[in-house]
Amino acid sequence: MNTIDMYCRLLLAIWCTFALYIGIEMIRRKENIVFKPQEGYTRYRNVFEVIYFALVAWYILAPETRLEIYLISIPIWLRAFGILIFIAGAALRIESQRKLGRMWSDEIRLLKNHRIVREGVYKYLRHPIYASYFLIAPGMFLITSDWVLGLAAAGYALLSFLRQPLEESIIELLDTRNLLQAVNEKAARERNLYGEVLRITKLDLYKLEFLHREMFRTLVLIENIKKQAALSIRLFGTVQEKIKTELSHQQFRLAMLIESKRGTLLAKVLSHGNKKENPRIPPFKSVLASVKAAVVVLIVILNLVGILDELVFAFTGNTFFM
Repeated sequence: MNTIDMYCRLLLAIWCTFALYIGIEMIRRKENIVFKPQEGYTRYRNVFEVIYFALVAWYILAPETRLEIYLISIPIWLRAFGILIFIAGAALRIESQRKLGRMWSDEIRLLKNHRIVREGVYKYLRHPIYASYFLIAPGMFLITSDWVLGLAAAGYALLSFLRQPLEESIIELLDTRNLLQAVNEKAARERNLYGEVLRITKLDLYKLEFLHREMFRTLVLIENIKKQAALSIRLFGTVQEKIKTELSHQQFRLAMLIESKRGTLLAKVLSHGNKKENPRIPPFKSVLASVKAAVVVLIVILNLVGILDELVFAFTGNTFFM
């Protein structure tokens, strides 16, 4: 056994250990599976997978016991190139699986909170894991120089790649579900926004209705005040006219009384003009004249007091004498 065979066995042993660890973790993991379609190539893929890993284990554990018919003579530099492409395929497989996280599985299924990964290597390759198989399979053949193992690896890669249309349908289903979820979330946000706008609008309508009622009450109060003011102005004008009329009547009566008294005095003076000395007015006549003048003044005062009492009653509702 040469040095390159030892390195190849070590590399494949590490790869098989990693694959075994991934398989154990997948079995132990509890998943909330929503949908799991039936795969047509699963049975044949599993057969190739068993043959593939059995031949790899045979090469790792007992390479000298392999049949010569399975072996092909490959140059050292080509086997070294096989190591490089195998490492590249294994690195691509590990990075792709790391990006998938709990979304990765050896079986096609749809989880409850499944999502489509589009970052990392998935930003550049649609199916990077299947691409890694087409690097691992030729690398495995060049490393082991075993054409049966190479065919098993190629068959496993090909049957895995044939699952791509089914995965595409699952991806479309996920896109549709995500789209419906986004539409539902947007509709919920719009409903909440509409409810908030409706609430604010109702509140504003209530405020406008309240302001309208208050404005109507204010206008009614202003109209009542205008009516009261107009009534007071008319009443004041009526009272003023009555005062003027009554004063004119009293002035006329007083003027007539004065004229009558003047005429009487003038007649008396003219009738006794020839006497040498003026006759003396009897005392009772002067008293009678004073009484008449006092009665006239009292009547005027009473009329003025009555007018003033009407004015006070018109503005205050009270009187001096009631």
